[in-house]
Amino acid sequence: ITYALVEDTNLPAGLELNPGTGEISGTPTATGDGNQPHKFKVQASNNVGTSQVKELSILVMKAPEITTKELHSDVVGSVYISNKIEFTGTTADAVFSIDTSDGKADLPEGLTIDAQTGIISGTVNTAGDYTFNMKLATRVGETSKEFTISFKNAEDASTYIGSVILNPAEGEDRT
Repeated sequence: ITYALVEDTNLPAGLELNPGTGEISGTPTATGDGNQPHKFKVQASNNVGTSQVKELSILVMKAPEITTKELHSDVVGSVYISNKIEFTGTTADAVFSIDTSDGKADLPEGLTIDAQTGIISGTVNTAGDYTFNMKLATRVGETSKEFTISFKNAEDASTYIGSVILNPAEGEDRT
């Protein structure tokens, strides 16, 4: 049996059909919109001269992308809970972690990451700016994004509620 694409149909860019086995292989070089499958027709022919055409489809999905722009800062010693991490792509099998490869920094002591939601929580006891790379892996691919969280000592931070400053810095008015 030999296999061939029917005229006027093609595979997604980067994929090819093996005429001897019918196997489709390769790495797609372009993605669809993630919702619409790429349709094509394959003809299988035998050495007796009979053939059959079958319409097939492949869904080529985009690799995930973390779309959260930034994580909020906080005061040393307070309970920190980040916003939910937003991203594109499938959510069914998303796994978040902190990428410490190649000597990259981990989360500051006292913080942990929820592998299913990407939410970072805990208590940091040392002031500073902490930069780390959050990694997101799905069945489609993986990505990472750099974030910085700043933790200030209470006496150095101003906390605003409405227009009232609860902890004014030196020289700031309370209203």
